[in-house]
This record gives sequence, structure tokens and C-alpha cells, in this order.
Amino acid sequence: MKQPVGLLNRCVPACLTLTIAICLAVPASAATFDEQRKAVAASIETQSEKAIISLLQAGIKEGKPTQAIAETQKWLRQNMP
Repeated sequence: MKQPVGLLNRCVPACLTLTIAICLAVPASAATFDEQRKAVAASIETQSEKAIISLLQAGIKEGKPTQAIAETQKWLRQNMP
């Protein structure tokens, strides 16, 4: 089944625009995993969920997922409902 060329011409730019928007919406953290880990460990009970997600993302990005998960588990133990 041959699709109309017009549909393809409209879909590709829309997908590209959506991809760029998503990439721009994700904040880039300037702090390294080790810097974030030090800050989180100093006051694990008062850290926001956003800070923990940032720590996890940095840990995965920098090849330290086990350490990131360990810190997250500490936070979860302190912040479970």
C-alpha cells in the first residue's frame, strides 16, 4: 500500500519539532553525580523528589547506576508514606 507523500511531508517535521521540544524541556544539571551525591547525603531526609531523580539520571549517565540506586534507596526509606 502506497501512502500519500503529503502525509509523510507533514509527519516528519512534526516529529522532529516534538523531539527538539522534549530535549529542551529536560533540564541539564551542571553538577556531577559525585557533587549531587555529596549534597544529597548531607541531608537525605529533606531532599526533593526532583533532586533524587536528577541524582539517578546523573548516576546512570556517568556509569554509576549502582551507587545512584543505593542513594535513592536511602531516600525512599526516609520518605515512604
